[in-house]
Amino acid sequence: HKCKTGAVEEVKHEETEHKPEGEEEHENHEDKEGEDHEGTDHEGDEEKKPEEEVTEKKEEKKEDEDEDDDAPKKQEKIYNVIRKPFKGEIEVEFRAVFDIMKEIIEALSVEQSERCLKYYLELIGVINECDPEKELDEDTYDLFTKVLEIYQNDISDADQKVLTISLIGGALEKTTCMSEDNYDGIAGHTASSSGKLLKKYDQCLAVLSSTHLFFNDHYKNETRVMECFKKALKITDAQFNSSSNAKNFHLYLAILNKFLYFFDHDDFTSIKPDDVNKCLEMIKGKLEKVKDEKKHKYLNATYQYINIKKGEKERYGEINI
Repeated sequence: HKCKTGAVEEVKHEETEHKPEGEEEHENHEDKEGEDHEGTDHEGDEEKKPEEEVTEKKEEKKEDEDEDDDAPKKQEKIYNVIRKPFKGEIEVEFRAVFDIMKEIIEALSVEQSERCLKYYLELIGVINECDPEKELDEDTYDLFTKVLEIYQNDISDADQKVLTISLIGGALEKTTCMSEDNYDGIAGHTASSSGKLLKKYDQCLAVLSSTHLFFNDHYKNETRVMECFKKALKITDAQFNSSSNAKNFHLYLAILNKFLYFFDHDDFTSIKPDDVNKCLEMIKGKLEKVKDEKKHKYLNATYQYINIKKGEKERYGEINI
């Protein structure tokens, strides 16, 4: 190993000896200039970089400030446009708005039918307020038809059916934008659905509520009201005969109070004092089969109401308690 290194050193020494002196000085001079030149370039770069970064940051800040200054101006312009009062008149075609709302609800009904049932009822309420001339009579009829279809096909829970049929009846009772024929058809269908609830107890109360569909401020059909009473009494008899308890006895009292409600209307002539007396006698006969004392509270309250009415209207004087 020593021999090899020594030989290499001798070769290098010989090469340096054979070079002329001018060439060595020239090479050394060029090397120094190159080193000086590289050093100056690096120093220039190092000097330039901080200055460029500072200027770039200043320019970015200015741009951000300009954007911030423009943002409030844009917001002010938008705000002024929104809040600017409109002095002219806009003519809106209600049917076009109705069609748009109907399409939206129909699109939602594919996945959210129960919720859309309520949306349909709300849309019917809007039509009822905006269409006193009944121009959308057939459209309102179609909406109620869809509501009843959703009720029958998409709602399976028994308790939810009771609440939903009550919502439908309440919306229908207030609807005045349909013809009498269309209204009577929907009212009859609703009353029929009320009598098909799962529990007999719920059936009776729902049918009694349906009486208001056939006798209200805008529609009066006493025959249909009396049909509801007969159906409710038939359901109650079947339920009470199967189980003579206070809960089922309550249904007879509900029928009696609904009887008195229509009897109190002077323009309702289908219920006479004799009809009320027959209902009271029937209740007294059923009362002996019920052992629960809670039944007396509702019945006594009804008796007190009749006594108060006797001092106000002559027709109540014929009722025997």
